[in-house]
Amino acid sequence: MRLTIRQKIMAIAVGLIITMALAAVLSTSLTMKVVDRLQDLKNAYVPAYASLARTDIRSLERALTLRRMIIDRLRSPAGSGRFAELRTLFDETGIAMEKEAKDGQALIDLMIAEGVGDPVALTRLEASIDSTLNETRRYLNAEIERLWPVLESGDPGRIDESLKRIDDLRDDLNERLDENRRSMRQLLEDAVAETGREAERAMLIATVLTVLATTLGLIFAYLVSSGVTRPVHRLLDGTRALESGQLDRPLAVTSRDEIGDLTMAFNHMVEQLRLKERIRETFGKFVDPRIVASMISDDAANAERVERRIVTVFFSDIAGFTSISEELAPGAIVNLLNNYFSAVTAPIRASNGIVDKYMGDGVMAFWSPPFSEGDSHAAAACRAALAQQDAVEQLNKELPNILGLRRGAPVLSVRMGLATGEAIVGTMGSATSKTFTVMGDTVNLASRLEGANKIYGTKIIVTAETVALAKNEIAFRELDLITVAGKTEPVRIYEVLGTKDALDQRDAELHDAFARGLEAYRAQDWALAGRQFQLCLDLNPKDGPSRAFAARTARFRQESPPAGWNGVWRLAEK
Repeated sequence: MRLTIRQKIMAIAVGLIITMALAAVLSTSLTMKVVDRLQDLKNAYVPAYASLARTDIRSLERALTLRRMIIDRLRSPAGSGRFAELRTLFDETGIAMEKEAKDGQALIDLMIAEGVGDPVALTRLEASIDSTLNETRRYLNAEIERLWPVLESGDPGRIDESLKRIDDLRDDLNERLDENRRSMRQLLEDAVAETGREAERAMLIATVLTVLATTLGLIFAYLVSSGVTRPVHRLLDGTRALESGQLDRPLAVTSRDEIGDLTMAFNHMVEQLRLKERIRETFGKFVDPRIVASMISDDAANAERVERRIVTVFFSDIAGFTSISEELAPGAIVNLLNNYFSAVTAPIRASNGIVDKYMGDGVMAFWSPPFSEGDSHAAAACRAALAQQDAVEQLNKELPNILGLRRGAPVLSVRMGLATGEAIVGTMGSATSKTFTVMGDTVNLASRLEGANKIYGTKIIVTAETVALAKNEIAFRELDLITVAGKTEPVRIYEVLGTKDALDQRDAELHDAFARGLEAYRAQDWALAGRQFQLCLDLNPKDGPSRAFAARTARFRQESPPAGWNGVWRLAEK
């Protein structure tokens, strides 16, 4: 049977309507499933895991407080120390530990009652938590109570025996707490993975329906192209414009017949494409556009390639951010972090760096070929770190207005660590979720150097490899020879002073005096070292490294380092 143009158009229009309705229903249903899972993560899984993690932390705090109590009592047997104060803190920490564990139990019970997650695994975990608490009360707490009279007796042998039993019980408790936390984390990861699969299914169905709708549109264009007058030509012109990427030219509807209906449907499709383009641009903020462009330009094998490269890795962290966040409302914290990340991300990208991830208030970035040419990545990273420090200073001036605080606005101080060396660079992850990142000892070292700033009172610490590549542009000061946690080989570290053209005479004098002090310190000439570091403090009373080495030198003058000391300082903290 021969169909008229109207009949053909009506048939295709009905098909399009059914397709769009099906897409709407399925998308809404799948979206609600994803939303429900996200709510479960937010309201149940994440808080439960956090409570169990805090239980673990409280247990460690309690053990540390007990050690401090014993040391205090042994030092001050007459009761002149802080034993009573520490005993109160010890009891409060124990109460806090049980409360965190019970809070986690309550959340898990709620999840079981509401049918969230695997009920068998949740029930097993809840029973394990309850068993851990009961055994803590029955054995560990009882043993601690037996410690007090032993401690009062002052008998070292009995004290050591009691501590050994307590340590064994506490180690068992900590292992069980860790096991509970790991179990909860596995449940959380399983829930996150399932949520990701739901989202992927929703995207796949939307893509299939979009392809179907596009195919129907092409069939329609083919059927009517030979027999329709000017409105169809305008529709074809609009299609060509759409193919060239022009999404801002809606077609004028000049008729009220089937062609007019089709023109309106076309305009609606263009609006949807504009919406999808805006969505693509929005998600582009989560992945560096250069990485996306590089992966798209390569074939599938190159997109999955992982290489060893010489890179410069960067870590930063806001000093004392936990205390700052405790003083601010949640909305103010988010506002502060958004402005902070905007301020520090711009210099990284401007210097060809890649922002790898945001970790709480911390930033991880790296500079690597092909995004940075040759060996320029080290100097580029140092310039970016200096520019970030300037951006943080400017942000501090604007924080009162940003947070709406006339007084009491926080002052941000950012510590940074940079390390240059070989690392594995490329696309890593699972079959369904991947990221372009770096990994290796260089990454771990950069993270450790960021934390080392706390010891030296500095803001930017780098490795000797970074200095070797950036010394023609950046001024550095040698700080120390250290070993970091988990490593035995010493690392020579430096402080970034600024660009070479920005240093003044006082900076040069401070640099030279500190170098002489460091040389005397390593030669164990404590008197000369003390004088040189004091000279540095005279030049700049706020110089953190000079204060740290002056205190260290004074301590060595009172108590010499052990035989065979080679000047290497070990960082105990990670």
